[in-house]
Amino acid sequence: MPSLVRTCALSGNAFEVTTDDQEFYRSSGAVIDGVLYPLPAPTLSPRERLRRRLALRNERNLYKTRCCVSGRALVSVFSPDKPIKVVDCALWREQDNLQFGRPFDFSRPFFQQFDELYRDTYKPHVIHTGETVNSEYCHFAGWVKNCYLVFDIGYSEDCLYCVDIGRSRNCVDCFIALHSELCYEGVKLLNCYNVFFGTRCRSTSFSAFVEDCIGCTRCIGCIGLRNQDCCIFNRPVSKQEFETCWQQIFDGTRRSLNHFRNQFARFSAGIAQRSQYLINCENSTGQDLENCVNVKQSVNCFEARNLRYCLECYFDAADSYDVNNWGEQMEFCYELSGCGGQKGKAGLSHCMFGTYLFYGGYDLFYCINCVDVCQHLFGCADLVKRKYCILNRQYSAEEYFQLVPKIITHMQRTGEWGEFFPMRLSPFGYNESLAAEHFELDQEKVRQLDANWSEYETSDSPVQTGNLPPDDSSALTQADLKSVFSCRSSGKFFRIVPVELEFYRKHRLPLPDEHVNRRHINRRRRLYGDIANIFNHSGA
Repeated sequence: MPSLVRTCALSGNAFEVTTDDQEFYRSSGAVIDGVLYPLPAPTLSPRERLRRRLALRNERNLYKTRCCVSGRALVSVFSPDKPIKVVDCALWREQDNLQFGRPFDFSRPFFQQFDELYRDTYKPHVIHTGETVNSEYCHFAGWVKNCYLVFDIGYSEDCLYCVDIGRSRNCVDCFIALHSELCYEGVKLLNCYNVFFGTRCRSTSFSAFVEDCIGCTRCIGCIGLRNQDCCIFNRPVSKQEFETCWQQIFDGTRRSLNHFRNQFARFSAGIAQRSQYLINCENSTGQDLENCVNVKQSVNCFEARNLRYCLECYFDAADSYDVNNWGEQMEFCYELSGCGGQKGKAGLSHCMFGTYLFYGGYDLFYCINCVDVCQHLFGCADLVKRKYCILNRQYSAEEYFQLVPKIITHMQRTGEWGEFFPMRLSPFGYNESLAAEHFELDQEKVRQLDANWSEYETSDSPVQTGNLPPDDSSALTQADLKSVFSCRSSGKFFRIVPVELEFYRKHRLPLPDEHVNRRHINRRRRLYGDIANIFNHSGA
């Protein structure tokens, strides 16, 4: 079967639908009473499909609001100007969202009906799982303690301004860290201790400005080393020379740190580095893949097999296409975002076109935030442990299997079957979503995509504006902690919190001069470069 070349309905760019892709679409889809309703070939390129999914995910923007049930003050991913029923996540599972169920109307498009349902249901203010202690400013968090502005985090404590952190402690400004401690400005660290400005390092300690180093100790400005001790710019040095260099870099001032940063950039430019980071992979293509088999055109996946066009999928994700941000214990899935996880022996299987489906699920189609082993749902929102529901209306198994084929046939006629939720259905503005991190656009271009834009601004009034933080962290006073500083790149205001200042002073680090959002985006780009380019074409 020859490959197909199609034109993306959104960008107008050509993209390839390979022979393997066609086989996946033909053999996948909804199986209703033994009858397969296959997927059509996609109308959007892999890049635009990713953008569309990310537009429904607000990961790091938090707002002050109130629980519509208890009245308690909350920190939520939903800004208070949105007409959404926000509920404390501890109370959310007690709400009966079946009360908003409705019959399917075959005279109207599916997405229009789903949109109306989704606006009615109760929403958890954030997603917290397990015990969370003193960590209200976190989202997608479980079993965490004393964490602030940390997202996608589990089994960790005393972390600040991090994303995608597991079983780690005292990490600040890190993106992807596992089993690590006392790390700062780290990107993809595993089993690291006291590593500052490290990228793609593992089992490394007491090091700074290191890339692709494994089993190293006391290294500064090094790239690609293995099991080395006391090196500067890949050259062995004495312990005294190492200590002197460390003290010169980390004297608490931004000036000294930036001076060495420039030296390291010049050194890095002269070192041949890997074009792809694939570790223990078989028949796989993409970037930052580890322990993968037959994973194609995907980014930052490990322990996965038979995936294509996936981003950040971990822990036994298998036999799936177009999945981003999680994927744990998932198989035979398509076009999912922020889904995965296992409850008992149940993972996620045969689920398509959804977001926030976790802790078990089977045969879930066009659903959002349906959790705890839901099964056989179509077009449902915010349900827990439910079966045989359509648009949040309860049916018997026989009624469900009779009605779903009719809905799919209706969606085939309207051109909706096989398409993910349109960006206009997102409860978030494009500028609040993960899409903006990977595909930054101005308001006019977002409107052209038929996506939303948030114009909400907090009412907090800065005590002091327009100033950069002082160069030396020791110069900051307790009175300054009440001030608001200006990001040198974006102009956005940010504060320095007391526990943050304590960390900087303890480790003789300068104060950051950029907003936390800009720092995070810089770390993403440090790892991936322009991720849009990886998903911009279809390669065999």
